[in-house]
Amino acid sequence: MSVEIKGNSTSENYITELSTRGLNFIVDEPFDKGGKDTAVTPMELIGGALSSCTIITLQMYFNHKGWEYDKVEVDIDFDYSSYPVTFKRVVRVTGSFDDNQKKRIGGIANACPVHKLLEKGNTVETTIEVI
Repeated sequence: MSVEIKGNSTSENYITELSTRGLNFIVDEPFDKGGKDTAVTPMELIGGALSSCTIITLQMYFNHKGWEYDKVEVDIDFDYSSYPVTFKRVVRVTGSFDDNQKKRIGGIANACPVHKLLEKGNTVETTIEVI
């Protein structure tokens, strides 16, 4: 699966407009980093991607298996000031699960594609085009 995200900005500020699949959203930096604090930061997007992917993966699995649940919540915390980064993820599932189902939930959370992407070493290939 390929994902294409286009980003653009002007030299006036750090607000970046992103577009994918016809959907548009913005990313910014907080005031203390010189931004306008109008949107989430790029690093917050990474945490949000892990959180939302975990939730969606669990919901898909529960729905597929017919497991009843009330709510799925995921909190992500990470410090990217040093590497490698450790992502601290807290998954809260509200519902009635038996012991086998409870054991399975952790494995399903770890099957989230964003979790797999962050967990493995990756390569970024860059092409520079000066126009």
